Amino acid sequence: MIRIASSDLDLLKDFCLAAGDVTPVPVASAEIGQRLADADLFLLNDEEAMRVVETPSEARPTLITVAQEKADSPLSFKGGLVDDLLLLPLRKLDVERILRAHGQAQALRAMEETSKAVPALVEKLQQDIQMAQKIQRRLIREKFPAIGGLNIKSKYWCGLKAGGDYFDVFEFPDKEHVGIILSDSSSYGLSTNFIGSLMQFSVHVSQDDLSNPSQIVSALYGKLREEMKEKDRFNVFYGILSRKTYQLRYVECGSVFAALKNTEGKVTFAAKGENPPLTKENGTVPATVEIALEPGDRLLVASDGWAESIGQPSATLLENFLKAPFDAQDLMNEMAFHLRRGVVKHFELNDAEEEDFPMPPQDCSVLLFDLAKNVLRLAR
Repeated sequence: MIRIASSDLDLLKDFCLAAGDVTPVPVASAEIGQRLADADLFLLNDEEAMRVVETPSEARPTLITVAQEKADSPLSFKGGLVDDLLLLPLRKLDVERILRAHGQAQALRAMEETSKAVPALVEKLQQDIQMAQKIQRRLIREKFPAIGGLNIKSKYWCGLKAGGDYFDVFEFPDKEHVGIILSDSSSYGLSTNFIGSLMQFSVHVSQDDLSNPSQIVSALYGKLREEMKEKDRFNVFYGILSRKTYQLRYVECGSVFAALKNTEGKVTFAAKGENPPLTKENGTVPATVEIALEPGDRLLVASDGWAESIGQPSATLLENFLKAPFDAQDLMNEMAFHLRRGVVKHFELNDAEEEDFPMPPQDCSVLLFDLAKNVLRLAR
């Protein structure tokens, strides 16, 4: 409710009666300068208006000079020192005009205050994003050593959206199996819970579990589900590769992608992001799938951030990347080049002014595996 103040009690009464739903605030003329915070709109004579105009504008309420219709124009109004002029005798139409102008002025001031706060908010957001990026990068290993005849390259780009990717390549205690995992969580809390559960679970995997990644993911999901929220979405590729036969058993849930290129250049997809993600309501983990890696094959596993960042379907992008005649490091560089170009276009940035790599809309991750051509593989 708007508070209306004036030292003229009769005027205050008539104005509030015409205005309707407002609160009258009587003030003594000599105290107006000290009581500007007590009301939203002040009705002043010219002398009173000239006394209070020294108050900083951001701390001032709406100031209206009141004058008789046939009198000379008040100095405070002529000098632009007040917000409006109200002529007497009082008319309801003028009261409505004054109140409407007051509402518009208040809205404008609120917008000005908001705009002043925007730079600080943007800076705080950038600091939060940088902190999240540092934490996520600490959790994700930058390099993986070759495991037998399997050479590994990886890359992670932190995105703007909440949540995050996580990936890892690790040997199981039996030294005969390699774990491959890439996950995409819709919230930071879900990502943190998954990493914690994974670290606890990996050391307790039995020999029977090694043949059934679906069973492992189901167990992990059972722990995650207890803490998941309604909007949480969990996407994961979990594979177990035998170092003897190079058979890859895997399970994939949600928007994760995996494609295999053989020595003849043919690309086939092991995961195309077609299964639903795991949620608090949906607990269906697909059955384990098995494929064979041949000497000279290349396997690429990626999250779904590429599609939004570059503006093409993830499957198409990954197939084109795999078909390119690059060695592993050059392929990583090629993917980085296309990602940067896509992000610049997505956010309409000036590429020449972007010294650092611009952050994509969401996390983008990739794991690249090259199986040596001379690797020895036992019969399956």
